[in-house]
Amino acid sequence: MTLTVRDLSVRLGRRDVLTGIDLTAREGEVTAIIGPNGSGKTTLMRAITGELPSTGGLALNGRDIRSMPAPLMATMRAVLAQSTPLSFPFTVAEVVRLGAEAGGATNAAAIIERSLARVDLAGYGGRLFQQLSGGEQQRVHLARVLAQAGSAVGPDGPRWLLLDEPVSSLDIGHQLMVMRLARAFAAEGGGVVAVLHDLNLTAAHADRVLLLQDGRVTAQGTPAEVLTPARLTVVYGCNLQVHPLPPRGMIVLAREEAEA
Repeated sequence: MTLTVRDLSVRLGRRDVLTGIDLTAREGEVTAIIGPNGSGKTTLMRAITGELPSTGGLALNGRDIRSMPAPLMATMRAVLAQSTPLSFPFTVAEVVRLGAEAGGATNAAAIIERSLARVDLAGYGGRLFQQLSGGEQQRVHLARVLAQAGSAVGPDGPRWLLLDEPVSSLDIGHQLMVMRLARAFAAEGGGVVAVLHDLNLTAAHADRVLLLQDGRVTAQGTPAEVLTPARLTVVYGCNLQVHPLPPRGMIVLAREEAEA
């Protein structure tokens, strides 16, 4: 089953932010959405989640996303937004419980504990969310998303993690932890769509890549097909080199231009 976007467009005010976007994300895969600032990555994610109005086709596991009841949607996909500020003094456990209950969990306490342990926050349940660092808060919300998703496959087919910049506030060790969690979820039969800025994390962990520029798809395919030096140099406006790493990886490096 798939998450399918067909000829999707988003207009905000008088401006076309996205135009004619096609995307197919498959169960068992990690799909990365990349592109420079302002290219439309978060707008696309918010359109997929139904947060922004859009035109075109949107389907999840063969069902029209726009006509799907919210409670059913909550059991099929979990969303990590780019920013989720909390104004009230929730404890960490209370934040994660919101996800577990949205996903229909019957054993919330065990799921909360397990989800916090998976994001390296075991024992943090009683702490106040507002007293944590930015990176710790981001991992709490990831635990909430994992608690909501539960298992990678449910009664209605594969479940989905929709992650908007999930590693933006994290140190390198926790960045790798998040990407390993995404890969594990996909390996268990779920689907993952993630907005990423780090091209090396994309190269190392994504199965498919969608590259946006100015609200349009510039390229999509495997990392090797999309992350080419010529294409990246044009899209990002700087000299980027791509070097193969054994056995199948690659690394993207910025290269300073020599002064005249």
